[in-house]
Amino acid sequence: MLSTRRLKLTTIDKTDSARKNIVKYLQDARIRIDGVGLQGHLVVGSIPTLADQIANLKAFEKLRVKTAYTEIDVRMDLPVSDAKLEQQAKDYATTVKACMEVDSCIGITIWDFYDPACTLLS
Repeated sequence: MLSTRRLKLTTIDKTDSARKNIVKYLQDARIRIDGVGLQGHLVVGSIPTLADQIANLKAFEKLRVKTAYTEIDVRMDLPVSDAKLEQQAKDYATTVKACMEVDSCIGITIWDFYDPACTLLS
């Protein structure tokens, strides 16, 4: 399976358009491309809406490629609170639901719940 990877999960934007153009270019050149991996290094309470995530996945589906969320995490600012944990759970659930709503989305990988060497905050 030949796949390409999108470095961040967002609503449909210029990077997604460029990624779709790459997929189309490969397809037009009769180079097999099977899927696109989407990463989501998200922040509690600031994730794309369910509708936006579904629309983005469906846009890739129209190109007849599979999608997968290859790295999903929803980080929060410290200190941890019950409200932040509740929102984090809702945010993860929204992203999982988006994948489950689109037939061509074949999987989700949680990046990590604890990573003391994380470079995202550097």
